Amino acid sequence: MLDKVVTSPTMDSLGPQGELRRSYKQWEEKHSRIMQEAPREGREYINHAINVFPFIEVASEANPIAKG
Repeated sequence: MLDKVVTSPTMDSLGPQGELRRSYKQWEEKHSRIMQEAPREGREYINHAINVFPFIEVASEANPIAKG
Protein backbone atom coordinates (compact mmCIF):
# COMPACT_ATOMS: atom_id res chain seq x y z
CA MET A 1 0.00 0.00 0.00
CA LEU A 2 2.91 2.34 0.62
CA ASP A 3 4.22 2.40 -2.91
CA LYS A 4 4.88 6.17 -2.96
CA VAL A 5 7.90 7.77 -1.34
CA VAL A 6 6.96 10.86 0.59
CA THR A 7 9.60 13.56 0.58
CA SER A 8 9.73 16.88 2.31
CA PRO A 9 8.92 19.80 0.02
CA THR A 10 12.10 21.51 1.22
CA MET A 11 14.37 18.62 0.23
CA ASP A 12 16.42 19.06 -2.89
CA SER A 13 18.86 16.91 -4.84
CA LEU A 14 21.40 17.30 -2.02
CA GLY A 15 18.92 16.01 0.56
CA PRO A 16 19.52 17.10 4.14
CA GLN A 17 22.78 18.81 3.16
CA GLY A 18 20.86 21.14 0.86
CA GLU A 19 18.43 21.97 3.63
CA LEU A 20 21.33 22.62 6.01
CA ARG A 21 22.96 24.94 3.49
CA ARG A 22 19.71 26.85 2.99
CA SER A 23 19.21 27.17 6.72
CA TYR A 24 22.76 28.41 7.23
CA LYS A 25 22.38 30.91 4.40
CA GLN A 26 19.27 32.32 6.11
CA TRP A 27 21.13 32.49 9.43
CA GLU A 28 24.08 34.18 7.76
CA GLU A 29 21.86 36.81 6.10
CA LYS A 30 20.25 37.62 9.43
CA HIS A 31 23.69 37.73 11.04
CA SER A 32 24.86 40.28 8.46
CA ARG A 33 21.85 42.46 9.25
CA ILE A 34 22.50 42.16 13.00
CA MET A 35 26.15 43.11 12.53
CA GLN A 36 25.16 46.23 10.59
CA GLU A 37 22.56 47.33 13.12
CA ALA A 38 22.25 45.82 16.57
CA PRO A 39 18.78 44.53 17.48
CA ARG A 40 16.68 46.74 19.73
CA GLU A 41 16.10 43.92 22.18
CA GLY A 42 18.86 41.72 23.56
CA ARG A 43 16.50 38.76 23.38
CA GLU A 44 16.61 38.85 19.57
CA TYR A 45 20.41 38.71 19.61
CA ILE A 46 20.42 35.83 22.12
CA ASN A 47 17.93 33.85 20.00
CA HIS A 48 20.06 34.47 16.92
CA ALA A 49 23.16 33.23 18.76
CA ILE A 50 21.32 30.11 19.93
CA ASN A 51 20.27 29.36 16.35
CA VAL A 52 23.91 28.84 15.32
CA PHE A 53 24.32 25.77 17.57
CA PRO A 54 22.90 23.23 15.06
CA PHE A 55 25.52 24.32 12.51
CA ILE A 56 28.31 24.03 15.06
CA GLU A 57 27.06 20.58 16.02
CA VAL A 58 27.12 19.40 12.40
CA ALA A 59 30.64 20.75 11.94
CA SER A 60 31.83 19.04 15.10
CA GLU A 61 30.50 15.69 13.86
CA ALA A 62 32.97 15.92 10.99
CA ASN A 63 35.89 16.35 13.38
CA PRO A 64 36.99 13.07 15.00
CA ILE A 65 38.68 14.89 17.91
CA ALA A 66 35.50 16.84 18.69
CA LYS A 67 33.51 13.60 18.78
CA GLY A 68 35.59 12.47 21.73
